[in-house]
Amino acid sequence: MKHVIRNLPQLFSCALQLLRLLFTCGKKRVILIGSPAHGNLGDIAIAIAELDFFKPKNPADGVAKICLVEFTDLFYQRACSLLDRFILKKDVIWIHGGGFIGTLWKSEDDMANHVISTFGGNKIVVFPQTVYFEDGADSAVQEFKRIYGSHKDLTLFLRERNSYGLARKLLAGTSVRIFCVPDMVLSLSTGFAESAELSDKVLLCFRSDHERTVSPDVRNILEEKIAEKGFEAESISTVLPHLVLRCRRKKELFSLLLKIRSSRLVVTDRLHGMIFAYIMGTPAYVFDNLSHKISGVYEWIKGCGYVHMLDGADKDAATAIDFEEKHGRRQNFHAEYEPLFRAL
Repeated sequence: MKHVIRNLPQLFSCALQLLRLLFTCGKKRVILIGSPAHGNLGDIAIAIAELDFFKPKNPADGVAKICLVEFTDLFYQRACSLLDRFILKKDVIWIHGGGFIGTLWKSEDDMANHVISTFGGNKIVVFPQTVYFEDGADSAVQEFKRIYGSHKDLTLFLRERNSYGLARKLLAGTSVRIFCVPDMVLSLSTGFAESAELSDKVLLCFRSDHERTVSPDVRNILEEKIAEKGFEAESISTVLPHLVLRCRRKKELFSLLLKIRSSRLVVTDRLHGMIFAYIMGTPAYVFDNLSHKISGVYEWIKGCGYVHMLDGADKDAATAIDFEEKHGRRQNFHAEYEPLFRAL
């Protein structure tokens, strides 16, 4: 999807202010690299959750003595050479989480590889990721092993067991510390939406990119079935067609979350379509995607009782959807995030 670059001057003005902060800040510094300037609300939710992890839970814990500076993926891609002049060896670098390590999203994967290669003397923490290599991508696999495996102070977090097992296999014998924790969005607080008014809308949230597995025929069957049940189908997206400034992240995200909270049901093949439904307590049926990250992350939440994984992405799977109301309870993943708390 092409993003409308309507906020580019403001984005770079903000980034230059952060560069000046790097130059003048005398505190211990943490540098977050790769957070989204684009309109993918899943990535935006990850960034919000990552920054929430930085906030002190107890004023006495010393976090206030640390300076956090954030650089978006857009800024890093356009001006990464500037950061090399300002980032010191003692600075800790965080790499934004998501699903881009491997061959599916090359520009983001290249960014992570560049950060790890360039800042070989820094402590680096990679927030929960998915790792996926397409068949025949031997050169990309070798590059991953070389770049990640050669760093001496790297902690890599994966958000599902498939990626965790693959990373452990490929980086065996290296000094990389590898952990499996939930996707960052599963840590978000959603108390703001508890009073949302319920409707009879069924939200359809499907991919349109190369990770999709659901055909237009299956979507048509779903729309027909929804109409037969007397409900209203509405197509939504977790991706906005424009760049999003930091100051507007929560407004854009919460607008979508409120829509999901007030709906009767969500049917999706997007990972964060599933996670958004889960954290909002909205029943959902989910198709897996190309990299199987959805079924992997689903293992964290499958016991909730109101989010269900469909078997396959064909017409039979679509007809298995049940429109009866379902209830359950969201799990607290605080204990599962403990390795991440320790690393940060």
